[in-house]
Parts: sequence; C-alpha cells; structure tokens
Amino acid sequence: MALLETHPLAQQESVAVRSLADEFFIMFPRHLGLGLYDQILSVCLRANFSPNVTQQANQMQTIIGLVSAGMGIAIVPSSLQNLQRGGVVYCLLDEQTPLVETSVVWQQENIMPALRKFLQAVSTICGQSIKKLI
Repeated sequence: MALLETHPLAQQESVAVRSLADEFFIMFPRHLGLGLYDQILSVCLRANFSPNVTQQANQMQTIIGLVSAGMGIAIVPSSLQNLQRGGVVYCLLDEQTPLVETSVVWQQENIMPALRKFLQAVSTICGQSIKKLI
C-alpha cells in the first residue's frame, strides 16, 4: 500500500485493511485493470467496506504521483515499491492479499534481439525458464 509519508498510518510497519474504510482511494479505472481493481475491491469488502475511489489513473506512476500529492492512498502490488517517489512510503497490509499474475505475450515468429534479451531478463527475474519458448 502506498501512503503519503505524513499520513497517520505511514509510521506503521503493517496496516489493517479495516483502518482504511474512511480513506480516499486512488485506483486504475476498472476497464483498464479489471483483475487488480476487483482484487482490491474484494480485499476491502472482506473488511466490510467499499473503497471510496476519488481518483483514477491509467498508470502506476501516475497513481504514486497522486499519492505523493496527498490526493489519497493506493493499494498497489508489492513490486511497485521499487518505484521510489519523494513523499511516498509503502506499508504492508495485515491481511493476506491476493497475488497479481502478470503475463508476457509475444509473437513466436518475430523474436528480435531486444525481445530475446527482455525474455531472458524475465526468465531470470521470475526464476522460471522460458528458454524452450524462445
């Protein structure tokens, strides 16, 4: 979860989802991030509230920028913590959160050198071999 560094919850190592019931949420529009949007909604509904979505943004960088401007909070994938932005801190949620699956798709007959290197990097980072596919 991304919070403004001056937010009252920002000093906590982990935050209970139910403590976010009165917060302003910044999220992807549902039509652009159906899976992520629905998972965030589900996490909130399990805590007996529906998120008050006051801002939507098409890119994670923009969402984090809106958090840094004090426009609200955002529940984001943990991998986004690598995106450092002044004034933003990342906290864990107390409750177990769903995994967000990411896929890589390419045209098998059109593997350029840059794509091959990208796929090798993905394979290394994910710890899974996709070499049989490239």
